[in-house]
Parts: sequence; structure tokens; C-alpha cells
Amino acid sequence: AVERKIIKTGHITLEVADIAETMGKVAEVADELGGYVVSSHKYEEEKETSGSIRIRVPADRFDETFSRLHQLAITIPYESTEARDVTEEYVDLQARLHNLEATEAQYLALLEKAETVEEMLEVQKALSDVRGEIERIEGRIKYLERTSDMALIEVTLRETRGLAEPWSISDAFKSAVRGLTTFGRGLATGLIWLGVFCWVWIPILVIWLRRRGKI
Repeated sequence: AVERKIIKTGHITLEVADIAETMGKVAEVADELGGYVVSSHKYEEEKETSGSIRIRVPADRFDETFSRLHQLAITIPYESTEARDVTEEYVDLQARLHNLEATEAQYLALLEKAETVEEMLEVQKALSDVRGEIERIEGRIKYLERTSDMALIEVTLRETRGLAEPWSISDAFKSAVRGLTTFGRGLATGLIWLGVFCWVWIPILVIWLRRRGKI
């Protein structure tokens, strides 16, 4: 019986205290379990730091890896796993490869028997097509073997949010001064506009007052 080919993948989000330190620990977990780091990234934003690291580990240590990753987190907001059975595709590719190799052997025999240049060129073209298909299938078979042997886990890292900054009198005073300054600037701007356009609003005001009998 053919050994089943299962491609396992996982995604997990860890909230941690230190992104860089945890990325190093994730890499250590992968190495200790016989795996390796595929890629890693760290993102620095204005008020938040995050990171991501992709690792491959032996498929038979997939669950153990998740258990080890759990130990690195303060909280785990998200986690998912998937197992895709590719045994049928793998068996089909093996059969197609066997048939193509048999066809290639037949073309090689015909090439030895070719008597004219035209016959040789025709057989060589057919051989080239078969060889290209063989290489494509061999590549796919190796990919299925590699990805089923070594599971892929994508780890997203987020730093836990710190506590709010404590209130202080000095900060409150500075905030009040900034607010007063902004108000003063707005008032001054308004008075300047009134002065600039006095030739418009003063005549209108005089007419309005006359109509009301005030002047």
C-alpha cells in the first residue's frame, strides 16, 4: 500500500511582550524539532510593532510544534490548521511517470534505428516533448513529497498593548495651555477678518440700525 501523503499547514497569532525575542524563540523551536525558518519579517509602525515568521517542521511533529508555540504567547487571538490529502494525485503522477519513462525508452530505441536525418529529427522532437513532461511530473512529485514531509506553519506576532500613561498635573496644565493658545489664535484671526472687511459690514450695520430707529 502507498503511504498516504498529507500536506499540513497551520496559522497562529501570538500576542507577546517582545517581538524580536519571540521570533528568535520560534526559530529555536523549529530547529530543535528538526525544522527550519522559511522567512521572517518585523514591522515597525507608529504605535505598534508586529512580525511574522514562517517555519517548516516534520509533519509528525506538527502538533508538538503548536504546543511549543502556545508556551511563547501571553494570549492567542487566532489559530487554524489544515490537512490536505494528496495521496490520489501522488499515485496518479507516479503512474504517469512510469508510462512516460517507458515511452522515452521506446523513442530512444527508435532513434538508434533511424536511417535518415529527417527520421532522427522527428524522433528527437518527440523525445524532447516526453522528457519535458517527465521533468514536470518529477518536479510535482518532489514538491508533494517535500511539503507532505515538512509541514508549514505561519506565525503572526503582535506586541501586547501597554497600560495607559498615568495622569499628571503638568500634562493637564500643558494641555490647557495648548487649548488656550489655540483659542487665542482663533479669536485673533476672527478680529483681523472683521477689521479687513469692515468696509462691508459697517455700512450694512448702519442701515440695519437706521431701519430699527436706533440711530
